[in-house]
Amino acid sequence: MKRNKMVKNVFLLMAITMLSKFIGFFRELVMGYFYGASMHSDAFFTAYDIPQALFSLIASTIATTFIPLYCKVKEDRGKDGAIDFTNNIIGITLILGIIISFVVFIFMEQIVRVFAIGFKGRLFKETVFFARIILLGYIFTGLKSIMSAYLQANEEFFIPGIVGIPFNFIIICGIFMSSIFNNVYILPIGASIALFSQFVVQLPKALKLGYKPKLKIDFSDKYIREVFILAIPILLSVAVTQVNKVVDKTLASTLVVGSLSSLNYSNKLVGFFIGIFISTISIVMYPKLAELSSKKDKTEFNNLIRISINVVLLLIVPITFGCIVLSRPIVETLFMRGAFDTKAVTLTSNALLFYSIGMIGLAIRTVVTKIYYSIGDTKTPMLNSTLAVMINIVMSILLVGPLKNGGIALATSMSYLISSFMLMVNLKRKIGDYGANSVILVILKVAMASSIMAVIVRLSYSFFDRVINLSKIDGLLSLSGSIIIGVSLYIVIIKLLRVSEIEVMISEIKNRRKKAGN
Repeated sequence: MKRNKMVKNVFLLMAITMLSKFIGFFRELVMGYFYGASMHSDAFFTAYDIPQALFSLIASTIATTFIPLYCKVKEDRGKDGAIDFTNNIIGITLILGIIISFVVFIFMEQIVRVFAIGFKGRLFKETVFFARIILLGYIFTGLKSIMSAYLQANEEFFIPGIVGIPFNFIIICGIFMSSIFNNVYILPIGASIALFSQFVVQLPKALKLGYKPKLKIDFSDKYIREVFILAIPILLSVAVTQVNKVVDKTLASTLVVGSLSSLNYSNKLVGFFIGIFISTISIVMYPKLAELSSKKDKTEFNNLIRISINVVLLLIVPITFGCIVLSRPIVETLFMRGAFDTKAVTLTSNALLFYSIGMIGLAIRTVVTKIYYSIGDTKTPMLNSTLAVMINIVMSILLVGPLKNGGIALATSMSYLISSFMLMVNLKRKIGDYGANSVILVILKVAMASSIMAVIVRLSYSFFDRVINLSKIDGLLSLSGSIIIGVSLYIVIIKLLRVSEIEVMISEIKNRRKKAGN
């Protein structure tokens, strides 16, 4: 994959992801409108996260190990051998998913008590029922991850990028129907169907690329054994990350009603930015990094690392500063309607403020972890994740008292920042100089530009808010106007500071506009 093609794929995936995320935000708006930060929303979000915490162990592990091994099998055994390997992975994953689902279904009450220690009575029973229904859909998340990895390994990024669109649409329909029929139990049914759709929607493209479904389960295959060897550290890494989430939700369940939902809403906002701007970069660069690593092309490998990290910083630092100074206006504009009242806004904006502090760390960790995986090092990210969880647990316990839900969010942010810094330091020791001085220079430049931008954005919002309130126009204009001013100012400052990566991005945007015009 040539660099210009990589840039095009990144922009394409960003556009698709942005559409999917906007639909996902609409889903959260609909949920917030009908259920706010209430008992039902707490039950639904917790029930949704319980199977996710368990099945993401399988899904994340397989998705990470599949691409480099698929390419290796394809080179050794040809295309048919690679498809055979894919079917074997799917068969084994399906068996594991069914076994895990059966066990979890039986012990769901005990599991909910661990995830939400403060849930009692009707809230507890509702969460258990919701989780058991959603569990049926989560069986297919491992298969969905394999299909996504198969398509990405064949340089197809469009279809894996759009799976969130039908997923969110189905959940939105479920929320509307639950309100129309006044039956909250429709919520988990919609979520279960939505999870299944993520696998099904990818099948037609996979078949077109030559995939031939076949039931196969062969644990003796040498590449399957290699998957398990590489998977163990990744599995442990994802597992300790899920422990992190369990601790957060357990502590939140002991706070006032709505605290857990506020963490979910604010976390979704952070996930929106990470998903659009950071995950897309890591998804596209990962196959290329694996290829360069296998070819031992150190110069190009290090150049790609430096450019990727600099682009991540260029995008995520101003977003971080913007979310910090506009946390409450963002939450009010997006969510404050229906059952989402002033109390919910205060809880959610407080959590968003503290989550935003760690957004830079999360972004860096997301990309750098892929770099480690591309060189076959799955142990370092595992140890790093374990350290991050330990930091988060200790800080959450210390901060939840004085800062409530904000303390939980701040603890998570601190763990992201510390763990990402350690990953970067260790990366230089492991692969040598990949342009660390260039990265530090970019950090200083984007921090300076973002600081100036944040001050102007806050002042602009205050000015627009006063003027627009006087004319009784929707407050969305205040937020939009200040963001437009902030983005424009940031681009100007970055260009003046001569950050080269901005020119590449602007050039690609201009090319796409020309093509659209023609």
